[in-house]
Amino acid sequence: DGVAAFYKTLFQRMKVTFPEARSIMEPYSPYGDWVAQIVNRSDKTQLMPDLLSEEGPEYEFVDDARIFAGGLTTKDRVGSTTPNVFGNSANLLIAQKAAMAGAWFTWFGRFGGSGDMPNYSSVTQVPARLKLIRIMTAWDNVSGVPLSARSWDGNAYSSTNSYADTNVIYSRNPKTNKLYAVFNYSTGVVKLRTGETVLSMKTTDNYFQEAADATADLQVSENQVSLKNSSKTGLGYILTLSSPAEIVFSPLDHETNGGMNVAIMDNTVYFYPNAKNYSLQIFDICGRKIFQHAAGNDAQPVLWKQNVRPPAGIYFAVLNKSGKPLEKRKFILAR
Repeated sequence: DGVAAFYKTLFQRMKVTFPEARSIMEPYSPYGDWVAQIVNRSDKTQLMPDLLSEEGPEYEFVDDARIFAGGLTTKDRVGSTTPNVFGNSANLLIAQKAAMAGAWFTWFGRFGGSGDMPNYSSVTQVPARLKLIRIMTAWDNVSGVPLSARSWDGNAYSSTNSYADTNVIYSRNPKTNKLYAVFNYSTGVVKLRTGETVLSMKTTDNYFQEAADATADLQVSENQVSLKNSSKTGLGYILTLSSPAEIVFSPLDHETNGGMNVAIMDNTVYFYPNAKNYSLQIFDICGRKIFQHAAGNDAQPVLWKQNVRPPAGIYFAVLNKSGKPLEKRKFILAR
């Protein structure tokens, strides 16, 4: 009762002082060391943390139905934080268990020192593959990937956002949409979505942040990215991608009296202004004006370099009326 009183007070006061705070507990066995200890208590709901994670190297956190039978928690509030597992296959199995259930696979305090995991004292010492395999499940959850869009065939985990097998791991960051990848073996390949193109490829530092240009390490061919040589296995990479004519609307700080759509068909860029008496200017990412269409009395499509696809890159199209900008659109042209 004394331990229970401590946790109840801790959880309650934490919420008062930090309303957005969340509690996480890491028993070795989620059921045996936590749920079974409180399930028959009248104050059991006050003793349930926001996230219950498993320190042990097993799959109890999603497979043990007793954890969820009493209604104390759900599968999106459990996870694995085991520091005991080093191998590719073992981590893949835990990751797919978490991802397929909408659960989590992350860290809790320490990065190793038990099981077959080396005694890493900092995340900077953790191999890139172990960083990415754990964040992959979180990115699928945060991206809102439905469980029905996730699959496990016994060898590979796949979703609309991520992919992992023993050869390669890759996933898209939901905040930036950049693709993070680790090639465990030279046979691994990253498969791009239809129409995607690679705008940049970067190596990563020990925090898995962008470092240097990686074009000497990677090759892009037939909608796939792979290593040029096997000496780069195990390293982390970040790819900036775009789809043909990806458009990000960026309104200017003034009243908009018209509108504009951008489309690419048959290697021609079409601008469809929804206003008359306009002029259109296109600038490259450095601010250089590279195209101008004079004001007219209609709202017919404007062709940019008809039948000649403009160079790949980032552009800004600005629609003007009576010398005043009406609308600005940023768009990316793929190779």
